[in-house]
Amino acid sequence: MGFSVKTKQKVLTKSARHCCVCHRYKGVKVEVHHILPRSEGGEDTEENAIVLCFDCHCDAGHYNPNHPRGTKFSSSELKMARDLWYSMVRSNDIQPHSESDQFYCRYVLCKDSDAMKEIVSGDLSNFPANNPLLVKNPVLQFMASIPKDNFEVADPIQREFATKSEYQHSHPTVRIFEPPERGINYPYFEASRTPSSDEVRDAIAPRFGVARLLHEHGVPIAEIAEALMFHDVCGDESIRETVRVRPLWGLFLVASNVSNGLLNLDAIHGELELSEDLSYRELNRKLERTHIGELPLPRMAVPDGASIVIPIATAIGPLQEATVDASRSEFMDLPTGAYQRVIHGKLSERKKAISLVGSAINPTALVLRSGNLQTRQTVHTLDIDNMYIVDRGFEAGSCPHLFLEYRTSRLVYIQELWAHSPRVEQQHELVVPEGATAIVIAELEFEITRVARIEVNGFVEFKDIYLSKGEELRVPVSERDHVVLVGSYDPVVEPITKAPWTKNNLIRDFLSSQHTSTLSSHT
Repeated sequence: MGFSVKTKQKVLTKSARHCCVCHRYKGVKVEVHHILPRSEGGEDTEENAIVLCFDCHCDAGHYNPNHPRGTKFSSSELKMARDLWYSMVRSNDIQPHSESDQFYCRYVLCKDSDAMKEIVSGDLSNFPANNPLLVKNPVLQFMASIPKDNFEVADPIQREFATKSEYQHSHPTVRIFEPPERGINYPYFEASRTPSSDEVRDAIAPRFGVARLLHEHGVPIAEIAEALMFHDVCGDESIRETVRVRPLWGLFLVASNVSNGLLNLDAIHGELELSEDLSYRELNRKLERTHIGELPLPRMAVPDGASIVIPIATAIGPLQEATVDASRSEFMDLPTGAYQRVIHGKLSERKKAISLVGSAINPTALVLRSGNLQTRQTVHTLDIDNMYIVDRGFEAGSCPHLFLEYRTSRLVYIQELWAHSPRVEQQHELVVPEGATAIVIAELEFEITRVARIEVNGFVEFKDIYLSKGEELRVPVSERDHVVLVGSYDPVVEPITKAPWTKNNLIRDFLSSQHTSTLSSHT
């Protein structure tokens, strides 16, 4: 849920809206940070809260004593800094700070292909910034040089098989997932394989621009695409295989003028990697081919309240999409019928599989001019675990999902439920396996699920229960119970074809949250 309004008001008052680390007065440009992250058990309490400016918030991140480029703040250090600053505020020992930020800076990662095409074409109407102005630089030139179809996410390549045996016979090297192996990363899929070089060249590359781009530059096949098998129970049941290709992303530095006056941008200072070719490399590699310098930028007059959008890198996302641990998110409806989601959060350990292509900039400062005075403003270090992430999707449901809960409270995904057709009451039966203690029906999308009835060993335990997005029904069971599940689902809008990987991500995010709520029994 995050900190309550009351908790935020208390800590903002105690800090006098100054950053507890750098002691700068930032007014509204502060955030209330969890000292111990929620993912590690940190609570939404005043004791676990600290007020940080945007720069120090990005520097706080997660503590790692072996971090290769500086040591981030530990929880104990943050607590000491906070308590010391609170003491200084109480004693009115607040000294004016000489540094004054003129730009509020943050990093934005764009994951959606349509949004990327809009940005490259100069259309920033949907970009998450006030009065955005696009900076033309070598990174944008590289993005523009990529054929537009490389940004496209083509319709998935799917092949249908009558049985799993037929599939395994067609692909002898396929790796079958056992239920524990499927875990959180592949809950929806049952097998995986690396396509052959011929498959990539003849079938995948002509359909997926990113695959063609990487294959033409000799990137290993295992780093380009992955084929995944799943049991499709929508409509006529079948065994299908779909192809996952690495996505093309954009990284941007966004700087908003908060100086209450007109500013002119002269240059960007930092580590520069200027290349006209693909130059495929890992994002987290050591910066061996870089040089420190200033890149002159087109003279831009930036009015108060306007934002400059500086392309800093073109990235290739991982095959296994990185889980986003969101501290907050916002939704915006688009004229196309899609929605745009802007998430402020961190990526999972999958960040190590993110690569860069073409020119890149690792900013350290902005060189700007106010009147005849040229100044520099330090820019906080790019942190892939603390940034804004832009993605898009469609609000259309497919069906609810069935899980089993075991004695250890671990959830295991079973299958889609009542998936043959919307608004049609269907029945599903199962015998509870060894070790299972509950059945969980979860509604993960924009639709209404009606649980008409649930029978356990012939007795009706639940009847006429309705679930909307984010709600679950937990049914306690015992080993070898015979369970009958009767119900249907009704999409809020007409359903569209869901890519299997989209379903996998929904289920994966639900499992990673490990959140199950119990509804009262109705009979």
